[in-house]
This record gives sequence, structure tokens and C-alpha cells, in this order.
Amino acid sequence: MNVKNLRMSAAEFVVQGNGWADFDRKVDFRATLSFSQRLSADLSQSAREVKYLLNNQGQLEVPFALTGKMPNVKPKPDTRFLGQLVQRGFMRKGTEELQNRFLGGGKDSTAEKDEPPSDSGKKKKKNNTEDMIRRGLEGLFKR
Repeated sequence: MNVKNLRMSAAEFVVQGNGWADFDRKVDFRATLSFSQRLSADLSQSAREVKYLLNNQGQLEVPFALTGKMPNVKPKPDTRFLGQLVQRGFMRKGTEELQNRFLGGGKDSTAEKDEPPSDSGKKKKKNNTEDMIRRGLEGLFKR
């Protein structure tokens, strides 16, 4: 049995995908679980690392595969795609930080204009950004 454009929806989520099942009870489905904007916002407030997994519409999307032989079939998240989402989230956050610092959107930009540039300041900024990324990754993968 081939299934194309499978769509299951509820008030707070939608699952869309494609796949197949055969008479030997083997199953192979690839799908994406998309949460509503409201539920995604609640989840990102509870676990701040979730904000790196939000799409452009502010929805949490989790791609997954459902493969194996029934009844021992369990959904497994697509870790490669989730890694790409985390990278995109870090890039988005880094872009926002740069805009805030250099285009006058944040508190740091006024303080930086008053102080003369120094080599130690550059190293400190670089270390702060690296530390933020490191702490975010540690928080994301330790749970």
C-alpha cells in the first residue's frame, strides 16, 4: 500500500507525510509533525532551546521517520534535519545580535560607541558569542 500526501490534523498539530506498508508488516513513512503557533510559543517558553527549531511562521516542526516491522515500529526524529534547524536558529539569533549591536537596536550599541575599540574587547565579544552558542548547545543536548 502506497500512501501519498497523508494528512492528519487536530486543533494544535498537523502531521503530513508519505510512505508505504506491505503484507509482511513492514512500514516506511516519512512525515513532519507541525505544532500550532500557540502551542509552539508555549513550548518555547517552557524550554528555551525549542526556539531554535521554529520555522519562519513560528511553528515547531519535527520531521520523523516511522520505519520497521510491525508491531515494533517507533517514530524516530530526523536528526540531520533538526541539526539544520538548530543551525538556522543560531544564524537568525546571530544576525539579530549583529543588527542590535551595529545598527543601534540594543543597549550594547550605545556603550560601544562611547568606548574606544581595543583588541581585548574584540576577544571578549568573540568569546561571549562562542560561550552563548556553547551554552545553548549544552542546554539543548543535555535534556
